[in-house]
Parts: sequence; structure tokens; C-alpha cells
Amino acid sequence: MLGVADDLATRWFSFLKGRLRDLVLFLVVLSAVSLWQGHHLLPSGEEAPSVSFTDLRGNPVRLEELRGQKVLLYFWAPWCGVCKAVTPNVRWLASSDHVEVVTVVSTRENPASVLAADPESFSDRVLVADDAVARAFAVRGYPSFYVIDEEGIVERSFLGYTSRLGLWVRTRF
Repeated sequence: MLGVADDLATRWFSFLKGRLRDLVLFLVVLSAVSLWQGHHLLPSGEEAPSVSFTDLRGNPVRLEELRGQKVLLYFWAPWCGVCKAVTPNVRWLASSDHVEVVTVVSTRENPASVLAADPESFSDRVLVADDAVARAFAVRGYPSFYVIDEEGIVERSFLGYTSRLGLWVRTRF
């Protein structure tokens, strides 16, 4: 009887060891892909570009006006499936008080009509950016995120899907 239990335990341990190896390999590959995706974004520790946006009423807004508070810039596109999946997470973060969430929409997308179609999907602050702003922030894919500290320094940048927990951690620490 003990031999059967030992055999079962050995097989179970072997199974778990294989799954753990697979999980570690998956996490390494996922991390590498994530790093590669965002390699072109502005690096941490660099001053955020001095750029101007417009709000939905056409008023100019300078990024410097947001100094004194931590800001999450969320570059978004309406045709982006990942953006549609991550927007509820961004909206959840916008309801917190530790970071100002700014949704940035390209002028190429006719922002007013895009936002009118689903106004509940966006944070309270929506800004419109032209191609010069996208170039200044090295936005080549969507969604792109920048966490900018109170002094206007890029804390971190990342690209692609992120969970609520991922957004919270990236804007807290």
C-alpha cells in the first residue's frame, strides 16, 4: 500500500514540477515581450515633453499645467481592441484620488464623435493630441501609458493591456 502512495506522490510531484516550469517559462516570455513592446517609449527619469493638447472645447492645455500631481497619460485609439479591454480598468483608476488620469485621443480619430459614442468609457479629463504630441511621446502603438510624477518626470511608461492591479501598482510605486 505504501508503494502505491509513494508512486502516486512521485507522479504528482513530477506533474507539478512540469507545470511550474511551464509557468516560469511563460512568465519569462511574457515579461520579455512586454519589455520589447515598450522599448521605444520614453525612459524613466526623463523630463516629460513640453507639449500642448486641446480639450474637447478646443481650449489649449499644456502638460505643465498638470504639475504638482501624479498623472497617468492614456493614449487611446477607437479601433484598438486592447484599448476597449483596458478602458474599464483605466476608468476604475480614474475614480481614485492618487493619480490624475488623462485620456489622450489623436486628432486623426475625430475625437468629438468618438467620445460622443461612448462617453462613459473615458476619464473626466480627455485631451486631443496631434501627431507632434504622439511623436514627442514616441507613441507607436495603443494603448500607451505614461506615469508622470509631480515634478513632470516620467516615472514609467508601458504599452498594451494592463489589469486594475497593474495600473494601481504602476501608479503607486
